[in-house]
Amino acid sequence: MSEKKIIELEKTLAYQALSIEELKEVVYNQEKRISELEKLINIISDKINSDGLVKPIEEEEPPPHY
Repeated sequence: MSEKKIIELEKTLAYQALSIEELKEVVYNQEKRISELEKLINIISDKINSDGLVKPIEEEEPPPHY
């Protein structure tokens, strides 16, 4: 293999390694954000259910235009 070809392969490998590290960081940040959003959804869901903001369908009255 020529020295030029080896240098090109090393450049490609270095670029791919950098890309993988950047993608790992993106995935890590997304995982953290998803976890935060899941916690928030659970808090909101618990609040809605505990405060009686949403009635069971049997207890709902039809809107006035019906």
